[in-house]
Amino acid sequence: MKSRYLLLVVGLTLAHAIGAALAPVSGDEAYYWDCSRHLDWSYFDQPPLTIWLMIPFRFLFGETALAVRSPAILAGFLAGLILLPLVRRLGGTTRDAALVYLLLHAQPIFALGFSYTSTDVVMGTAYLGAIWAAVAVAQGHRGAWWGLGVTLGLGFLAKFSIIVAFLPAAVALLSPKARADLKTVTPWAAALVSAFLTTPVWIWGAQHNWDNIVFQLSGRHSPEGIGLKYLLEFIGANLLLASPILAVLVVGSCWPAWKREDPAWRVAVAGAVAPFLFFGLVALRMRVGAHWGGPGLMMMTVLLVLTGFGGPRIRKIGAIVGFSITGLVLSLWHAATGRSSSAATRPMGSRNWRASRVDLRGL
Repeated sequence: MKSRYLLLVVGLTLAHAIGAALAPVSGDEAYYWDCSRHLDWSYFDQPPLTIWLMIPFRFLFGETALAVRSPAILAGFLAGLILLPLVRRLGGTTRDAALVYLLLHAQPIFALGFSYTSTDVVMGTAYLGAIWAAVAVAQGHRGAWWGLGVTLGLGFLAKFSIIVAFLPAAVALLSPKARADLKTVTPWAAALVSAFLTTPVWIWGAQHNWDNIVFQLSGRHSPEGIGLKYLLEFIGANLLLASPILAVLVVGSCWPAWKREDPAWRVAVAGAVAPFLFFGLVALRMRVGAHWGGPGLMMMTVLLVLTGFGGPRIRKIGAIVGFSITGLVLSLWHAATGRSSSAATRPMGSRNWRASRVDLRGL
């Protein structure tokens, strides 16, 4: 069963790679690619991990769309690998993990996101790893503190919003076993490792008058008066990004999961709702990215499968609708990028996917 699960993850990863190789890059992706040609400790508006990850893939695949999108493809692959032990820790099976991974692909945010490089998708995979580690900590596995420290540190190098993972990490301390670990050196040493992993951001900041931190705190958005406009926009966008029926189901699954009163399940629920609580509050003052709830949607999908919320018939309908919307979104994306590619990129070679990679040297 485990081998079939790995075949599923590898197969969908290859599908992402083929789609990524065929579609021209976006402006944001081209920006990350250009940054990767100028290696630095960090960058003005983004931490460095996603940009750094492009470098070995550019060496392997050349200056192509596949190389630029490889960090996202890798993130999707690693998310699949993380889901299996996470689901098992919460009492699920390999079949449950496979269903979670399939349902993620029924949501446009992930079906497209695992083929489209952004700091969010890399951070989202680190977030998923942090929840896995926090669940293990709540269950009394002291060594999981190391995993929590590493995933939080790498997540910070991917995107600063990994800070929302501190809520589920704190909820893990509701477990007496986790609190007992605080009397040992392990969690504190893991915290030092986590802090050490973030040092490239602070080195760059010290070299550049802390412009990266100032920009995140005050320069990225201009706060407005308190209102519901951006909050409703954020909620509505996530209904579409997760597909409407699945969105309702995954949100609804949080309550039966919370009622289990198991510290590990409480961590999982906190991981599901933390991004929406944090960015929902921010949305009362300013516009937030519609996709910023993505890490929470991943965990909500885990809860949906494990709680069986809504019943099998409704879940099947939601999956069918989700896959239909996902197919439409992917078709529109490829059509739109295909029409806009001629001015920005040059195709290479023959018509087969391996030779039709986009050459970024023309940018």
